[in-house]
Amino acid sequence: MRAFRTLFYTGTVIQLITAPVHLLGTLRKPVPANDQERMLLDLLYNYKFHLGAGFVRSMGDFLTGFSLLYSVFILILGLINLLTIRQAGDSRFLRSLCWLNVLCMAACTGIGFAFFFLPPLLFSLVPFVAFLGAALTAPRQA
Repeated sequence: MRAFRTLFYTGTVIQLITAPVHLLGTLRKPVPANDQERMLLDLLYNYKFHLGAGFVRSMGDFLTGFSLLYSVFILILGLINLLTIRQAGDSRFLRSLCWLNVLCMAACTGIGFAFFFLPPLLFSLVPFVAFLGAALTAPRQA
C-alpha cells in the first residue's frame, strides 16, 4: 500500500509541476535567430484564417490556445489526483483513477515521442512510469 500511495503521489506532484512549467514556456515570446525564423514567426502569428462566424485566427493562436489548454488540463488532473489521494484511502476509486492516469499519461508520452523534444517528453514519461508502478502495486480487494 505504501508503494502505491508514494508512486501515485509522485506522479501527481510531477503533473502539478508540469502545469506552471508548461505555462511559462507557452507565455515566453520566441526570439528569431535569423531572417528565416523571423519570417516564419511573422507568418505563424500574423497570417490569419477566416474560420466563419466572425472567427479569424492564426496558427500561432491555435498553438497558444492548445498549449494553454494542456496546462489547464494537467493542472486539473493533478488537483483531482491530490484531492482524491487525501480523501479516498485505498478505495477502488483511487485504483481506478490511477489506471485512468496511466492511460492519459501513456497517450501524452506517445504524443511526446512523436512530436516533441526531451523536456516535455520527460514531463509525461515520469508520471506515466509513476502511475504505472502505482497501478501495478495497488492493493487488491475482494
